[in-house]
Amino acid sequence: MYNEARLHLALGYCSPNESEAEERFEEILKAYPKYGKNEKTPLRYIGYHGEIHALMKTAALG
Repeated sequence: MYNEARLHLALGYCSPNESEAEERFEEILKAYPKYGKNEKTPLRYIGYHGEIHALMKTAALG
């Protein structure tokens, strides 16, 4: 479901610009409750988002 939410955001359902959607992920996720099934789900997605970005940053630093 996390990837589905990211895909919807990136494809412009909430933002026409993929990089803007990526930057505003947390804000958009909180504004559109349909991406979370309950109170815990959006928090989990935000956690995944942070973990993935940390891993990408680590990999880029090589």
